[in-house]
Amino acid sequence: MTKSNFIKRLLCSASVATLTMAAMHPVHAQSAAGGSANIETVVVTGAREQVQEVKKQAQVILDIAPLDQIRLMPDSNAAEALQRLPGISPEADTGEGRFINIRGMDTDLNGTTFDGVRMTSSNPASPMSGGRAVAFDSFPAGQLGGVEVIKSLTPDVDAEGLRGVVNIQPRTIPAGQDHIIDASVAGGIEALHGSPVYKGDLTVGQRFFDDKLSVIFSYGFEQDHRGIDDIEADYINDPTTVPPGTSPFLTEKAFDDVQYRWYQYHRSRQGFGGGFTYNPDSTTSIYLRGFNSGYSERAEKHELVITGLADAIQSVNNTNGTFTSSGAKSRYSDITTDEDVGNHLVEFGGNTLIADLVTMDARVSWTEGGLTDILYQVDRDIIARERPDPEVVGTW
Repeated sequence: MTKSNFIKRLLCSASVATLTMAAMHPVHAQSAAGGSANIETVVVTGAREQVQEVKKQAQVILDIAPLDQIRLMPDSNAAEALQRLPGISPEADTGEGRFINIRGMDTDLNGTTFDGVRMTSSNPASPMSGGRAVAFDSFPAGQLGGVEVIKSLTPDVDAEGLRGVVNIQPRTIPAGQDHIIDASVAGGIEALHGSPVYKGDLTVGQRFFDDKLSVIFSYGFEQDHRGIDDIEADYINDPTTVPPGTSPFLTEKAFDDVQYRWYQYHRSRQGFGGGFTYNPDSTTSIYLRGFNSGYSERAEKHELVITGLADAIQSVNNTNGTFTSSGAKSRYSDITTDEDVGNHLVEFGGNTLIADLVTMDARVSWTEGGLTDILYQVDRDIIARERPDPEVVGTW
């Protein structure tokens, strides 16, 4: 049995000839005009003291995780890097962070940008089923140039960012350097099943023509073989399900069904991006940037479901709470799925200072988020429809 479900969303946005007075720009920020929100993009290059100074001088309340801080932790994706900031709580799925909440507000009500360009949602399975949130597990941590969370919003920010906006920063060549070569490799063991986890990233960049042209490229990769052993149960709070004379406390929760789940996942996450920046003079900058990021996951799901445990209870042991029931049913399923989630973005723009008074910014951007979820097969085997002579199959 095969089922294919494809969800894709596109956003094209442009901002041309946006005029702002240069004197109004904060000392420690550069304008990120364009997209659908005029969000300040803070360029953070390192030390904690520098981050604190940026936060102090900013016109909004924000928290920043610079590149150096992200590299210190074994975080696998952007959601896990963001959870280390104050006021951020992650929403995990299959053992790792996927969405984030800002100050307790649902993830569907937060905005997400890359270098100031608003991003589209990529996974509709958000906790409150709004389908508007960006899934941060599609971004390898090694691809990030830094992340910032803006918690006090200005009127020019989209309404979708009610509690805050997460801005992902691209990798850049550090100020004062003419090149960058940065690489890392890591590995480990997922303890539950002893399966391997490994990742790596590489960033290379160079300045040319007396630092007028800079080129940078980054790549991040991670692969794991996680497993989940899960037991889930449902209860019936109904005193009439047990025979007369049963101890009252045993009727408070009748064990109705049990689900034994053994899942095996194989996820490959990778992202690459880069850009060109050309500065013909000290007051003009032209840039082209982009990235492609996402993951592919194969899941082998094995489920044993026992239902109807409390439908026909024959007897109850008042001493230890075990009970005997007839009519229970069992079902075993093997499910194989493939899931592909990704985000892609391209932006082209520039800025220049006119007569030392007015800054003109222009940007054209394109972004896409998509999910492809393919259900390969479901094999079901009804291993016991009814048990006329049941054993003890449940307990309270």
